[in-house]
Amino acid sequence: TLACYAKVQRYEYRVVNESLYYELCTQTQTEFRRHCIISLLLPNYDFILFIDANIGVVNPRRRIEEFIDDDADVVFYDRFHPSELMPGSYLVKNTKWARDFLNVPPSRNRHPGSPGGNRRLPPSLEQMS
Repeated sequence: TLACYAKVQRYEYRVVNESLYYELCTQTQTEFRRHCIISLLLPNYDFILFIDANIGVVNPRRRIEEFIDDDADVVFYDRFHPSELMPGSYLVKNTKWARDFLNVPPSRNRHPGSPGGNRRLPPSLEQMS
């Protein structure tokens, strides 16, 4: 499990209750509210690995540090099929840019969707695609 992996690797493992942040993160869509919550927690850490509930550990010998890119504030992963950016899991560095990137104002959190289910990117990333 993720909890076992975190314990073996000596990482902090947290399951965050979204309802505790309703007053601070007023986004109407859960996906955007999650990004906001991470932006609020980020100042307490050097990095946060945010993962959806459907993610598991494939190789417990690999460490998260292997995926840190010194030149990137946010690292997403590509899906195998179709090739698309997935905002449901990411590794984020504690920088002002990353916190601003993740904290989507409630007025900008409506997104009509896109083909392939890639529909919950922060607006700052949508503009780049």
